[in-house]
Amino acid sequence: MEALRAGSIVEIRSYKHGGKLHRVWEKNAVLSAEEHAIVTFNHRVRVTEADGSHWYTKQPAIAYFGREEWFNVVAILDADGPPTFYCNLASPVSVSQGALHYTDYDLDVVLMPDGERRLLDEEEFISNQKALAYPEEVVRAVRRGLDRLYRKIDDASGPFAPDFIEKYLKKVKQHGWLG
Repeated sequence: MEALRAGSIVEIRSYKHGGKLHRVWEKNAVLSAEEHAIVTFNHRVRVTEADGSHWYTKQPAIAYFGREEWFNVVAILDADGPPTFYCNLASPVSVSQGALHYTDYDLDVVLMPDGERRLLDEEEFISNQKALAYPEEVVRAVRRGLDRLYRKIDDASGPFAPDFIEKYLKKVKQHGWLG
């Protein structure tokens, strides 16, 4: 696997099963590139969709990509309170050509600041299981990833640990990436 360094700038590339490009986030700062996970930061970055359209993120975000996890977690920061966590069920992240790559498997979990947890896009996952011919081992891996994600939320561990955001937000401020 290609090495990354804290402080480097990378694209994040999301694909659909079969390798079709889904979405690209430009200019993400690497906060940490450890053996088990990569943590990035972005704010007001351009996001390009598969159809070529684009938009810009509005709020700062710290993202966690486990190198062996079947999910990634984006903490959307709010100056007025706790973050909202947007969690994508996806293949483990890989690194090549200076970019992070993963395959998005449709299911998403949103953890609201008040602790409410919502599972999204289950119908899309079921539909794409057939339409994109997800192998059974992928379906099982995604379901195990969802179970593992719920355990991390319930245990307040990994990217949901009380000090996770604080630790990385300190690095963001030290680099002057957030006013």
